[in-house]
Amino acid sequence: MSNRKKGKFRELTIDLDEWAIVAHYTAEGATTVSSKKVRLPKDFTHAEIPGLAEEVVEKCRYIPQAKLQEVQMFMEKMLATAG
Repeated sequence: MSNRKKGKFRELTIDLDEWAIVAHYTAEGATTVSSKKVRLPKDFTHAEIPGLAEEVVEKCRYIPQAKLQEVQMFMEKMLATAG
């Protein structure tokens, strides 16, 4: 049984100021879009992306497992802008 909260996933974005992946969602019964930030370590490396992306999906109940590759892509973008 999944412990995922009921809500409709909308999109993922990144917050470079807070170094976070942001999940936008609509909670069950709500009409407004909410967001949840999952902060990342500022010193992660390219080799750590697969494991960290898995952690992000596990930590944020609103990000579906199917979005794992998108999380990895955003993390690569974050590294590219930092470098």
